Amino acid sequence: MDSVKIKCKESFSSFGSFPKDYPVQLQRNLSPTEFESIINRINNSCKSSFNKGYLLFFLGPIAGIALIIVGIIRWRKMVSEFKEKFDHFDFSVGEPIMDVTNRDSYKPDMPLFYFVIGIALFLIGSILFCCLYFLFKRKVLAKIDETLIPLNSMYSQRMITFSLKDENERKYIPDYEYRINSNNRAYMSNVKFDKDGNPYKEIEVHYLYITFPLNPITTQNYPTFQPPMYSITPGVQPINHQENQIVEMEVINN
Repeated sequence: MDSVKIKCKESFSSFGSFPKDYPVQLQRNLSPTEFESIINRINNSCKSSFNKGYLLFFLGPIAGIALIIVGIIRWRKMVSEFKEKFDHFDFSVGEPIMDVTNRDSYKPDMPLFYFVIGIALFLIGSILFCCLYFLFKRKVLAKIDETLIPLNSMYSQRMITFSLKDENERKYIPDYEYRINSNNRAYMSNVKFDKDGNPYKEIEVHYLYITFPLNPITTQNYPTFQPPMYSITPGVQPINHQENQIVEMEVINN
């Protein structure tokens, strides 16, 4: 038995789909039309697994970042106003800059309010988004396994099987990214090095495995249609090669 593997696309918007590049190893077992039909069937079944409502949870991190930016702007504005009041402060009189005992001095539009709410939205939204993406991947993988069941039944007589497998693949880290995060313990905990000292991370990659026989099923078990050869000469009957072969064998045996 021989096999080929087709790498699954790993981006969020297209996870679970496979490219339609025809592997030349399959040319004796699967035609390009059959292969494209199989890939289309898998890709179309996975489209229904993506719920666009999941994208609403992506608004949490976006809103959090927006509030953090607003907080920074408010902070710079408050510092500028405080500096302006401090420059005009009369130390001989002892005029207070602001009345900290006045409850009305606190306003919900203070920079701290935007920072706290923004960071909370960013963290909660990011966690929910990651959890939903994980559930989305599991749903897509389950849908692929479900789609492969009838395909395996369809091609079982031809000894062609389809399966979904995962492997750990090395993803090398660019130099600039490694230098920026070299002091980040959480980042470096997942970093490994090859024998030449190049940093990389191991990522999970999914493949569609297609196994097939080295020698395809012969036409003895699966006859193919061969049209009889007709002569263009009028009155000449069609030539039946099979009957001629049988007659020749009988003559030889005799």
